Amino acid sequence: SAVNYVDAAPQIHTALLSTSCLSLLSSKGVKTVSQWDAIPVEKQNEMVPETMLLFLRNCIRIRMRMEADWSQFLIQVEHCKQEPNFPNLTHHESFVYEGVPTVILGKDRLNDVKNMASAITKLKDNPNAPKELRPIYCVVAAPRQGKSLLLDVVCSRIRDSTGMLAIAITYNSSTPFADGDSSPLTCAPRFWARVIHAITLILGWQLGWNEFLNNSFISFLTMEKVLQFTEKFLPQYTLGSIIIAADEFSHVIKALRMNSSLQENDRKKILSSITNAMQSTPSSVLIVSGFEVADPKLLATASGRPVQYFHLHPSTKEHRSEYDPLKDRLVEIFKPFPFALYEWTKFSPGLMGLWLEIGQSSPGATKEIATICNLNTPVVLNLSGKIASECQFFKQYWEECFNLKTSHPLALTCLTKYEQCGALIHTAAPQTPSLQGFLNPFLLIHGTIREHYPPEEKQIFVDLENAFCKTPWNEDAKGDSLEVVVVSALKLRQMHTQGSTFPFENVAFALCGEKKCGSYPPGSESLNVRFRKTVAAGVESFPCHYSSISNKKDIVKVMEYCKDKTKQEERRKTAIVAIQNHGIIYPTSSGNAGCDIILVVDLVSSDGKSKGCALVIFEIKYYDGGTYLDAHVPSAKACVVLEGLLDRKKPLDNCNVSHVFFTLCSAKKGVLYDTSFIR
Repeated sequence: SAVNYVDAAPQIHTALLSTSCLSLLSSKGVKTVSQWDAIPVEKQNEMVPETMLLFLRNCIRIRMRMEADWSQFLIQVEHCKQEPNFPNLTHHESFVYEGVPTVILGKDRLNDVKNMASAITKLKDNPNAPKELRPIYCVVAAPRQGKSLLLDVVCSRIRDSTGMLAIAITYNSSTPFADGDSSPLTCAPRFWARVIHAITLILGWQLGWNEFLNNSFISFLTMEKVLQFTEKFLPQYTLGSIIIAADEFSHVIKALRMNSSLQENDRKKILSSITNAMQSTPSSVLIVSGFEVADPKLLATASGRPVQYFHLHPSTKEHRSEYDPLKDRLVEIFKPFPFALYEWTKFSPGLMGLWLEIGQSSPGATKEIATICNLNTPVVLNLSGKIASECQFFKQYWEECFNLKTSHPLALTCLTKYEQCGALIHTAAPQTPSLQGFLNPFLLIHGTIREHYPPEEKQIFVDLENAFCKTPWNEDAKGDSLEVVVVSALKLRQMHTQGSTFPFENVAFALCGEKKCGSYPPGSESLNVRFRKTVAAGVESFPCHYSSISNKKDIVKVMEYCKDKTKQEERRKTAIVAIQNHGIIYPTSSGNAGCDIILVVDLVSSDGKSKGCALVIFEIKYYDGGTYLDAHVPSAKACVVLEGLLDRKKPLDNCNVSHVFFTLCSAKKGVLYDTSFIR
């Protein structure tokens, strides 16, 4: 019956406009329960059938109960309130920079804060600005890239500089996302509920989120209620407007997008019930964050409001010095310092911040946080569950890397799958036509996740982690670990792509990058590449050189030095066998000149006929060698390799090598130069 249904679900009043009862009343100018309650009983009997009267009167009774609970709640807040103290969404580590306390965000993020705060501040003098000047601000980045910290700093700066009320709420952490947050009936009320709850925390009342949700008035909270609440308890701030920063609002948008029972118009109504309320209030602004590029686009489409993106990139070698104070603080706390963990987290300011937060919160944490396996995040647990149910979860990623026809090696629509679970690090702004990024290395190697990998793949990551655990962590250790990184990447690509063929130029680009010298012979564009099985073989030297010179920077001496012709012949034969039978070759001699890793791939025509093979040769350097790594030198290094490889008198018999690529890699300068040679 209607009575029992209403008693079981007090929130039903929020759905009245969609019932046949309210549809009837709406046609007569009655759109709310309050308007209905104001109509004399005699006239009510004339307006709706008798079967609806009981339903409406029970709704009024519930509404009155909610109003009474709301009034009692205001009394409790009044009794508990203290001086306002705005809590942060995330851990804040304070540093002193140029005599001023600050947080470590990086210059790019600080510029974002400045631009966003400046644009919002201007609204104070122009409260009725058109919607084009009042966009929805969207901060987009992978998990643990500093979104929450940025929102905290933006809100703080706005409050301090303008007196406007800026409040940060979250769909994570203490107020986590739940199914009700995306329900058509409760999405908007629970959004406003988070704002009210945040204000109670600001006022010093430590009311738990679940306890707060038990209040009957939650479902009738609106923007108007929020403004009334702020005017009563935070009158020192500019009245009549509010800036709301909703951290991880992408959880709501994703749930709406994936709810197949909702039509597109339903999604628009749900989101616009929030955005329109913000827009209708002078100077009010909505800021949201999330890690899916599609979220802001859906929000813009659904709300009809302009969206301005702020995209947080990972920390790169060009900007890493901006986070040196954070690293220095970690070095102070963690002794001995786990350099391996730093190498896997330095791209992510949020991971370093989490690491520091744990270290400071627990006296024993300096011993507990020793390896990457000791640092857990919600994304780790989420991704672990996905891989447990789909052990080949990353297979599509490795395959698509070589199926590209774009200018960027990872501009893939298929990456959305990995973005949705937080495994993708963005490398391009969301305005770009295609999604660009790479898999999060922290997640790939994390012990909780790799436990679900197939045995062979699991061993690759175990070896990779071990390579970063060498002590002391000096230049030699870094050089060795860089070689393991390259070998591991090649093995993973082979493992997930063996048996498949890929366009020749795409593979060459993905493995070697953009800078090339030389050209492909006619017909190369029609060739396909087939990866061999993941078999690695060690040979004493390759191609067939051997040098006892310790100073390998002296290229001229290395090129001239060729010792013991008999041994050279033996090494040449060994190299031939390796090329014929293995997919990856690595020289074991420390004196090998100009070649650390060789990838061997088979070439086939479009009709499946064999067209020989190609060698991709990697020379690994872990130091900054100054002029040694100048642009002209890699060509000379390539000649060192090819001088033995392409000896006209003694070619590599029966190998049918038709293409050779040379790539010089530096841990400090990246892929510096690549050259393509045609035999």
